[in-house]
Amino acid sequence: MKDENAHKENGIVNIILNLKPAKSLFIVSCTREKIWDFNEEIDSFIEAKSAYYGKEFKEFLKWYESLDFRKKGYHWIILSGKYGYIEPQHPICWYDINMANPDHYPISLKSLKNQSKQIRKWYIDGKYKKVRLDNFENLVCINCDVFYIERIKSSLGKKNYISIDRIEKIIGE
Repeated sequence: MKDENAHKENGIVNIILNLKPAKSLFIVSCTREKIWDFNEEIDSFIEAKSAYYGKEFKEFLKWYESLDFRKKGYHWIILSGKYGYIEPQHPICWYDINMANPDHYPISLKSLKNQSKQIRKWYIDGKYKKVRLDNFENLVCINCDVFYIERIKSSLGKKNYISIDRIEKIIGE
């Protein structure tokens, strides 16, 4: 099984590495588990990349870092049921909002569409550059269920989508 997973990983990685980093973006789903569920002494607000504590999210971080995607010029964001599209450094607090559950009052599709058009400044190639999410041509969706994928496609439009539903299937964990 490990050999099969290694083959799958190499195939996906090769596909991703053939995409232009400046035109490609990883979108990873938030997780229900957050650091506050395991350590109540953590500050009220911390960076999103440190706050999400689900196994799938941690596996994504390990995979992304082990393959040096950042050094290769690729960027990533998180799709949160509360905050929408957020950068890894965006501070968040504890919440329990599932985007697919209207009783949780998740971020709206209209807000996601607005966020996709908003100008952000990201540090790229040694300087700050203006970025709009809807300008990316290739979206690599990680750990996103069917509802999240639908929200991504509805808010970001026609793109080249690559979906990895569970990162551990690829890395063999």
